Amino acid sequence: MNYYLITSLRKILRQTSLDEASQVFTILKGDMSIIVPRSLLREYIEFYGKEQ
Repeated sequence: MNYYLITSLRKILRQTSLDEASQVFTILKGDMSIIVPRSLLREYIEFYGKEQ
């Protein structure tokens, strides 16, 4: 495969969001959850420090 074909295919997958299809199958399979924990706010990180 040449480089142009690979980048063209990647561009099409990104534009159509088909590159995320594998995650949908993983959710339907039950290995991954739709709801994920949010990262902590910066204020909490600074208050508690990196040790905790």
